[in-house]
Parts: sequence; C-alpha cells; structure tokens
Amino acid sequence: MKTPEGFPIVRLMMVLSSMAPLFVLVALRGSQVVPDLWLTPFCFIMIAAPLATLLNRIRVAQNIEDEKEITIRNATDHREYLLVYLFTMLVPLYQADYSTARSVWAAAIAFVFIVFIFYHMNLHYMNIAFAICQYRVYTIDSDKEKDGVPFILLSRDHAFQNEQKITAYRISNTVYIQKYEKEKPT
Repeated sequence: MKTPEGFPIVRLMMVLSSMAPLFVLVALRGSQVVPDLWLTPFCFIMIAAPLATLLNRIRVAQNIEDEKEITIRNATDHREYLLVYLFTMLVPLYQADYSTARSVWAAAIAFVFIVFIFYHMNLHYMNIAFAICQYRVYTIDSDKEKDGVPFILLSRDHAFQNEQKITAYRISNTVYIQKYEKEKPT
C-alpha cells in the first residue's frame, strides 16, 4: 500500500531548499545575460523562501504537537546519498555556460527537470541545511508504523537499537524529524 504523500507545497519547498548550494554558486558566478541586480535577489529568494517554509513547517509541527511515537525495527543511514545528490545536481548546473540567453534557458529547464524528478521520486529529504545542523538521514523500517511502509527520519543520533522507541515531528507524511527534549536548567 502506497502512503499518500500530502503536504505538496512543503515537499516542493524541501526540494527547492535542497538546491540552496546551487543558488549560492550561481549568485557568486553571475551571468552575462542576467544582470546581478536581478540575479542576486532571485538567488537569495530561492534560498530564503523555501528554507523559511521548511522551518515554519517544523515550528508548526512542534506547536500543534504533530508528532508520532516510532518503534524502530531497522534504520539505514543514507549520508553517502547526500554527496551523490549534491554532485549529481550541482556539478552539471554549475558547469553550465550562462553567457547566452539560450544557455540560461537550457539551465533553467534542466533545473525544472531536476526539481520534478526529486519531487516525484520523493527525494525531498536530501537537504544540505539538515546536514549542516548535523542531522543524518535514515530510512526506518517499522512494522507497526505506516502499515510497514518505510519512511525517512532526520536525526542527530548516530545509531539506533532494535525496537528503540523515539518521538518525531511530522514534516510530511513520509518525513519525520526526531524530537529532542530541551535541557532543563540546573
């Protein structure tokens, strides 16, 4: 049984926020066709708006306690996919020649294709912002959760024990971020 994804805007914003390194590089590199007066603010918006939407979704999940207790049966770490993902996306688009209008349009269309593929294949959890905040990406197999359908857990933990129970906030129907108790003052 396939889990309905839900949260289409959040998923799209997660895909776009994962492309933040590309927009940083494009803003730094510039273009002979698009003036810096337009390119730099566009790149800034493409970095800030998706990240703000993602952070807002996490904040909303915390405020309304949109959380789930998860029993971990098997956790697979996917850190290596982040590097593959970044180089698959960054290198071709960064190396594109932005000196003619035609090359800018070709890069823009390639970008749209990449966004579509990442959105459609549910790769929206690959995000450099999570890596910077020391979150690891795990695929969780849990017989009781989601009718046995695996889902993604973002966690700062380095390993999990079999049958370990954790609480996580729901970002989308298949992506959760582990809840950590705030340290109490002594």
